[in-house]
Amino acid sequence: MFGFILMAKGESLEFYHQEEKVRDEWVQALKASVIMLDLKEEFIIGDLLGKGNFAKVNVCSRRTN
Repeated sequence: MFGFILMAKGESLEFYHQEEKVRDEWVQALKASVIMLDLKEEFIIGDLLGKGNFAKVNVCSRRTN
């Protein structure tokens, strides 16, 4: 499965599709009306705190410019 997450004001929506091409088309369509962030550019991802069936949790800090 290929997907992405939209997040705003503490809420999130997850979108998935079996084809990467379809996911990429959705992302391209959204770029016209949303702010896209690459979390690895915005945050320094540190040590792994824990992981479960659906997620991994890492220590993170916001990058300063």
